[in-house]
Amino acid sequence: MDSLDDVATSKDFGVSVIIPCYNYADYIGEAIESVLNQDYKNYELIVIDDGSTDNTPEVLKLYSDRIRYIRQENQGLSATRNNGIKLSQNKFITFLDADDRWEVNFLSEIMQEFQRQSQDVALVACLDSKIDKNGVSLPDRAHHSKLGELSTKDLILKNRFFPGAAIIRKQVFKELGGFDQNLKSSEDRDMWIRISCHYKVWLIGDRLIQIRKHGENMSSNAKRMEHNKQEVINKCYIDNVIDRRDIAFWLQVKSILNYQVSWIFYNQGERLSAIRSLLKSLMLWPLMIDNKEIDVPVLFRLRALIRFFFVSDRKLNE
Repeated sequence: MDSLDDVATSKDFGVSVIIPCYNYADYIGEAIESVLNQDYKNYELIVIDDGSTDNTPEVLKLYSDRIRYIRQENQGLSATRNNGIKLSQNKFITFLDADDRWEVNFLSEIMQEFQRQSQDVALVACLDSKIDKNGVSLPDRAHHSKLGELSTKDLILKNRFFPGAAIIRKQVFKELGGFDQNLKSSEDRDMWIRISCHYKVWLIGDRLIQIRKHGENMSSNAKRMEHNKQEVINKCYIDNVIDRRDIAFWLQVKSILNYQVSWIFYNQGERLSAIRSLLKSLMLWPLMIDNKEIDVPVLFRLRALIRFFFVSDRKLNE
């Protein structure tokens, strides 16, 4: 295995960092700075402004000598990421959302993990921590994240990491295609599932990305998230990614989906919709689900039901 110093200068281990941006002028500077401050310097930084109507162009001009800046008419997140893939010049690709930021050792830790793994590992990702709109760390519960190799079943049951937490071999996109532009959210999960059907996906336990929660995140739109999560699951079912005869598995998948959506509704203040989704989760699979398997608290649906009925203040999704 080459030393990290060798990797950090090798053309074979260069990383193309792609930041899609749409109306995130308040945050894009921090995202860019977190890339520029990386202790791993073997990267190019491509920032694609997807037709922002705020002052994003003015902010990006401040970095014009350190980034590749592309401005395009609005095409959506999936198309913007796919455009970034086409522009990329390195053999590894990563996508940082414009409102998130990396720890200084994100690139070096992930690329070192690629060095440890075999060539059939096409994606390495890390865990995350949460920050508020001002960049202040948010409290979080204890987690039981499944680490190491993630199977296709693992990723169908639940998305395990954020888009900006992963680095992917570019050849994967050439072979499997880019992000599904018909999906308006959950397109990353769809991509990871497709990758896992052909290659190994690896998750490390380091928390190397800070995910910003500010109320305007795409994941805060319950109706859109419900529709697109269901579309991803439907694609997997139709394509028989996991044998359709495994009825118990698919019922649990749909049950977990409704549990997740119930929290999005609740955090939007739509309590009745939250309760409806949670009851649907229970009807689909009334039996126990291993909470550690999907990294949720013990008796997670009962706890949610109590919260939805009796607690008036809305908190972050458990």
